[in-house]
Amino acid sequence: MQSLHELLQKMQEGNTKEGTKDLLDFIGGWGSDDSSEGGAEEEADVEEEVKGANPSTTGRKSTTEDIEKSMRLVGLAKSTWENGEHNEAVTILTEAIELNPTQALLYTERAELFLRLRRPKRTIRDSMTAISIYPDSAKAHKLRGRAHMHLRQYAEAVHHLRHGIQLLYDEESYRHIKKAEAKCKTRRREEFGGILP
Repeated sequence: MQSLHELLQKMQEGNTKEGTKDLLDFIGGWGSDDSSEGGAEEEADVEEEVKGANPSTTGRKSTTEDIEKSMRLVGLAKSTWENGEHNEAVTILTEAIELNPTQALLYTERAELFLRLRRPKRTIRDSMTAISIYPDSAKAHKLRGRAHMHLRQYAEAVHHLRHGIQLLYDEESYRHIKKAEAKCKTRRREEFGGILP
């Protein structure tokens, strides 16, 4: 396995697609996925802005030290999450984003935590930011699609999940698409009084 320094160097040399994939492998996942479609709790603080620099408005360029520290913070956030300190994990990722606001991976990781916390609107916001930085982020598209499922916006869910699996296929996302398509069909039938097949 490559060191964090080698991974960052690869990304700075312009090989962002391969570097991002290797970085995701280096960081690892967030444990088991216990989020499911439907029943999304209402986000009590929807209006509260999530801290973290917006990459389009910040004039700050991250130093190599900032980038390395942000990646260490991702590891810390992961272990904090695994210890059951979910809000603290989000705070740590927010700090990582403030250090390195142009790294799509950081927004994607925080979006994943928001989805697990059943905060789909924040998941969508962070996914959109990640996609604006790195349009080929399959994970960001898939997270956005799953967040739309939580909000029962099934047509949007299908759209984003399909885009995600075009970039990187996986069976779980395919199952989510099939479920969302079925929900769309049921909704259309209900809206038209059962006259559609």
